[in-house]
Amino acid sequence: MATIQHGGGTNGQISLLMVFPEIDFSAAILTNSNEGSKATSLFSRMVVEDLLELNPVIEPATNYLERAEKIAGLYKGEMSDLEIFIEQGKSFIKEIPRVGFPDEDSEPAPPSTPQEISISGEGFIINLSEPYLASAGEFIVNEFGRMEGQRIGLRIYNEIGS
Repeated sequence: MATIQHGGGTNGQISLLMVFPEIDFSAAILTNSNEGSKATSLFSRMVVEDLLELNPVIEPATNYLERAEKIAGLYKGEMSDLEIFIEQGKSFIKEIPRVGFPDEDSEPAPPSTPQEISISGEGFIINLSEPYLASAGEFIVNEFGRMEGQRIGLRIYNEIGS
């Protein structure tokens, strides 16, 4: 089912709007917490799985760890970086904020707790950890088939090294 989503936030404020045009249904959540992204992730899963009784499953590729090793490295975003790394036979992703809010001189938030991830056969990054369980990102691939970055939500992170 087609879904249109838009979310965003700043320090202390996170929001998410989900629109399901095929069934004329929308849902929104507004939070007042630096941990609001956890609430929006849980909310979106509850809407999709519990309320709409949909079960969007993205299956990990059988060789996901091998694929994760190929994309391990640092990815630069506008306000934060993503690090994908392998540790003890598992793949993880961690967000590292670079700038603060309300202005760039403000102290950035601390790095996120590493989240265990898998890679699907279709090229999606699948989060295996709560509170973002089952959320997904995707690879950005150029016309030659080379992976150049990640899209997580509406944010784009370009590869800068391993």
